[in-house]
Amino acid sequence: MDEIVTHKPTRVRNQAEAEPPRDWLKTTLVAGVGLLVAAGLVAALLGYLAKGKYNQFCRRAELMVADYRQAHPPADEAENAVALFKQALDLYALPPKIAPLVSPTPDPEAVKAYVQSNARCLAALVAATGKPALDFGFDVDKGTAPMSSDVLRFRDMSILLALSARQAAEAGRAEAALDLAGRLLWLCSNSGRSGLLVFRKTQTACELAVPHTLQRILSASEPPAAPVAALLGRLTAYAGSRSKLPAAFDATRAWFLISIRNELEAAKGEKVATRRAEGLRDAALLEAHLEAAAALAEKPYWQIAGSLSAEAEDRAIDRMPPWRIYSQALLRLVPMPSELIADEAGAVAGLQAARLGLGCRLYRLKLGKYPEKLDELAEKLPEQFPELPADPCTGEPFRYRRTGKGCLLWSAGRDCRDDGGDAKKDLVFELKQ
Repeated sequence: MDEIVTHKPTRVRNQAEAEPPRDWLKTTLVAGVGLLVAAGLVAALLGYLAKGKYNQFCRRAELMVADYRQAHPPADEAENAVALFKQALDLYALPPKIAPLVSPTPDPEAVKAYVQSNARCLAALVAATGKPALDFGFDVDKGTAPMSSDVLRFRDMSILLALSARQAAEAGRAEAALDLAGRLLWLCSNSGRSGLLVFRKTQTACELAVPHTLQRILSASEPPAAPVAALLGRLTAYAGSRSKLPAAFDATRAWFLISIRNELEAAKGEKVATRRAEGLRDAALLEAHLEAAAALAEKPYWQIAGSLSAEAEDRAIDRMPPWRIYSQALLRLVPMPSELIADEAGAVAGLQAARLGLGCRLYRLKLGKYPEKLDELAEKLPEQFPELPADPCTGEPFRYRRTGKGCLLWSAGRDCRDDGGDAKKDLVFELKQ
């Protein structure tokens, strides 16, 4: 009998079961490697772009420094009074107290002692002012490094010149007094030589001493017409050639950018890229701050005075982290734009008031009396006054009136309000004799 063979039914697999399973681990690894490669390429591209942006920043900073050097060439060594000026500083005798010297009514005995104790200093300072330039060798490439305390002592020298001029006038040496006042103008000019904002404040402080000094000289003495006319010409030339405040903002911007560049170039370690990114952000903040301030300074002061507020002012560097070296250094050297603009208006008003005051005295010396109105200066002294200056605090003519045998002229001052020649509120120039 034949053997019966029984076959089990075969299960038919579907197509998916028939194919071998994919290697999910291999697929994951390939995808991961792809992502890493893509991330690396993106990082390399971002690094390349960041490096290009940084290099562009460095080139721009260097171009601005080149423009600064062209606008502020170094003084010729033979014409530079820096050695004589430093000698004067070394000879300077600090007063026991400064208040009795700079008050509206200085103590005569304190002034006398102060001038006597600084006779040798004054002689050296007079010798220094015999040269045309005073250049401390400021190197903008070094950024914040070359700040010199000598430069910041212009105020001491301006006080010495002003009080020495006043004492000479009271002693009857009117021409010597005017000569010292002219040397005060030399100090004003050279205190702002670098063009930077920090020195601009020193310059305006020196300039504010000019009208006060001339007012006291002309009230205490009778200088002849020739030296009065000579000083008037010198003051007119100085006021006309004086650099504008927006130029100081531009010069300071170049200095700040090169300071940041130097700091970033010195950075080392793994976080160089991060430091550079932060530095570029800070540079953008500073530039925006200074560009906005320069644009504001271009406008007439009397148009913007009401909107200036130091408290509400947005200072870009206040938003910088305090641990950055250049941030700390620059923070101390960026005055508030509102403060600078107000100082500028006060200094210009004072210089122009001094011009008009000298003009009124010259008018009297030539015609025997003070003018009845300021327009007569342009009529009778056209060489000195081809046109009359406007008050920078109002945009209008300076105010003027006769006062017995003398005369009084004034600017409305920083608040731009005319208070009728009130010496406590307005910027006043008075001739009493």
